[in-house]
Amino acid sequence: MKDCHDGFLEARDDIPLKESGTDDILNYERKEYPSPAKLVPILVGLCFQSFCIALDNTILATAVPKITEQFNSLEDLSCLGGLLTDRVSWRWCFYINIPLGAITGLFIILFFKDAKSDKKREPDRWRKIKRMDPWGVAVFMPAIISILLGLQWGGTKYPWGDPRIIILFVLFGVFGSIWCVIQFWKQDEATVPPRLLKNRNVFGAVLHAMFLGGSFFVFGYYLPIWFQAIRGESAADSGINNLPMLVSMIVCSAFGGLLVNLLGYYTPLMYVGSALLTIGSGLCTTFQLDTSHAEWIGYQVIIGVGAGVGFQQCINALQTVLPLEDIPIGIAIITFAQSLSGALFISIAQNVFQNRLVANLTQKAPTVNPTAVIQSGAANLAQRFPKDILPGVLHGYNIAVTQTFYVSVATAAMSFLGAGFVEWKSMRREKKYSEDERDTE
Repeated sequence: MKDCHDGFLEARDDIPLKESGTDDILNYERKEYPSPAKLVPILVGLCFQSFCIALDNTILATAVPKITEQFNSLEDLSCLGGLLTDRVSWRWCFYINIPLGAITGLFIILFFKDAKSDKKREPDRWRKIKRMDPWGVAVFMPAIISILLGLQWGGTKYPWGDPRIIILFVLFGVFGSIWCVIQFWKQDEATVPPRLLKNRNVFGAVLHAMFLGGSFFVFGYYLPIWFQAIRGESAADSGINNLPMLVSMIVCSAFGGLLVNLLGYYTPLMYVGSALLTIGSGLCTTFQLDTSHAEWIGYQVIIGVGAGVGFQQCINALQTVLPLEDIPIGIAIITFAQSLSGALFISIAQNVFQNRLVANLTQKAPTVNPTAVIQSGAANLAQRFPKDILPGVLHGYNIAVTQTFYVSVATAAMSFLGAGFVEWKSMRREKKYSEDERDTE
């Protein structure tokens, strides 16, 4: 049995592992897997779930300008989406998740069963609740709410020195510190087990995913604003204009997997993804009112290739350095980091956008009240302002959006930091080392 797992141990000898004997490995191997008749519905359900997640990441970005128009505010900004928004209602961006989520839940309930080998050791109900880290969640939620409100309100709704903003940041520091203490106290039952982050590869992968995801989300939210506010596109046309980025990301996600199989290493592709996303975001800061189709299509392709190649490598890194029992936890941490970074950096970007919009409108369209522009929303600007002042409004809007893209550039560049922590480990398991060789690594 020991020889059979040499490849497994080789890639995972650098992380503090929980003590487990040969019996645990044998029990793992005796687990029953779903039959093809059950596996297909489970996969279909998971595909619907992934589709819902993708909708939330892309569909809302296209609908945001239309939503701000209806609510008469830009302050709450933090292809299919456009069609739903134009032809039905932006609310269908949310309604569409209900039937898809119901199908996913139904398939999982009917066809997914726990392995028989686990039923004898199934923890009681309280044990399951404890493993969800309720104390950590209870503290983490007010911490995130505090930092998001502080970043969104600071410098826009209230001055940075306002007591409200200061209190929000203090609350974030207090609740964040308590959350960190809880994580070390709970250990393996924590939301983020500290023993995993002690591994440089896991820590680097989390950083890489966080900054790469933050960069992509910021760009994905503000590019539709550029199309709809500056170029006057409809929500449907804006969604179509986003296709170069989305299609290239999907294609290169698969292509990145093929490259990893050929090279055997995932770390180089992490650097490639960071570089391309940084370059593409930087090029988008050069957008003008008359930017050609070739430019905005080409720049989107660069961003899509970088995101597609880079995103999957964080998962590959965890699958290489973590034991099998910790891989689900590691993937959950990566997903958590990407979602959290999207919320944080979009709040930062919104603060930058609104502040720069006010400053630019003061210079480019001094006769316009910036508050009126903000309250008008981000769509149909040509119908809301007279022709004599519209060029100044559009110019100020364009500069504000392109300056917001610098947030995407900065976060993409910071993803290099995460890649620097990740070791160059091969995913190929054909090569085996003796126990003495592993001990010397």
